[in-house]
Amino acid sequence: WVPSGTVSLSGAWAYVPTLNSQLEVFGLVDPSLKWNCGSAGYIDQPPLVGRSALVWGTSKGYVNFASPAEGKVNFRLQTSGPITAPMGLSMPPSKAPAKP
Repeated sequence: WVPSGTVSLSGAWAYVPTLNSQLEVFGLVDPSLKWNCGSAGYIDQPPLVGRSALVWGTSKGYVNFASPAEGKVNFRLQTSGPITAPMGLSMPPSKAPAKP
């Protein structure tokens, strides 16, 4: 495999997009742990890693959702065009009262 873009890191894993449309995942604590996820299309942007989600888009317009510690895509959303911007995280609004 050949890396194709920016690597994303979490506390225990490194997520590496590759030229063959795979997301290769390597254990940082235990290098013998590794897995990969296939994608439909080239991965142009680094994957977004959250506590319970790993998300990345492709040049064929798919957004892939997986667990950050498992080797399978749980959900794939097809859009109408290529994903050319990085994934983003939107936090819910704070429920704290406004300051006077």
